[in-house]
Amino acid sequence: MIKLILKIFKIASYCLFGLIICLSVFVVTLRFMGDSPSVFGYSCYYVLTQSMEPEIMAGDMILGKKTKPEDLKVGDIITYIGDTGSFHDKIITHKIVEINGDIFTTQGVANDIADPAIYSSQILSRYVATIPFAGKVFSVINSKLGFVFLIITPLALLIINEVSIIVKAIKEEKEEHLSE
Repeated sequence: MIKLILKIFKIASYCLFGLIICLSVFVVTLRFMGDSPSVFGYSCYYVLTQSMEPEIMAGDMILGKKTKPEDLKVGDIITYIGDTGSFHDKIITHKIVEINGDIFTTQGVANDIADPAIYSSQILSRYVATIPFAGKVFSVINSKLGFVFLIITPLALLIINEVSIIVKAIKEEKEEHLSE
């Protein structure tokens, strides 16, 4: 029975370790690429401000899909890279309030004034879905402490598991040696 429990614990710790390594690689990719990586045309972004509340809450993670500018319409929520003033080089997610050819005007739902106009080339994606509170979890993971925790915790579990296997093997070896 103990062998089965140890085997299950070992398999679970390896699975957890693999999952955490994959998550860590994803976090590192996001941190160092600057741009959100895209998988099958979908990208994830986490929301830092209340500008889209109550539709999208600060701390939520959103999923966006790469979309042709001509397929966008007034009322769509888009994510874009700002290029002027306080928006410069920031990733913004707001609702389209006006389209004039290749120029889009957006505004946060909770904001009183529209954002500076943007060009279609600045648009990263159209909003698809919200993953509530995932942005808060992701921002913790993306912090230095969270990143260290993601590496140290699985390593500690793996080491504990391996030590328990070694101790068990030594005990079994001693028992076999004594019985001879």
